[in-house]
Amino acid sequence: EPEEIATLVREDVEKLRLGDVKPTQGDIRCVAYGHAIRLAVWHLRKDWDAAAPVDEKIGKVANWIDGVLGGTSAILGYLESKAAPAAAQQCMILREARENYGTKDRQISF
Repeated sequence: EPEEIATLVREDVEKLRLGDVKPTQGDIRCVAYGHAIRLAVWHLRKDWDAAAPVDEKIGKVANWIDGVLGGTSAILGYLESKAAPAAAQQCMILREARENYGTKDRQISF
């Protein structure tokens, strides 16, 4: 399955590029992790205990990804060998100014 997930990630990255977005290595990893987590949640859904502690739920997802997929490194291994080069980080012009963080009126409550 890691190779199939890598194929999905490459398709998503290509769609980003078609939209004039230049994904970074971090963007590509996020897409890969998203697919891995989505599949884990799908496969674990029947026995999911919504009342379980958060760390236990995260552990179940991580264990499924490691046990069934061989970890996210297995997916990333397929991507590194066949992906077009991606920048390590976005250019500085895309970052928000540091002073925009930390003020009460700019905080988002999660």
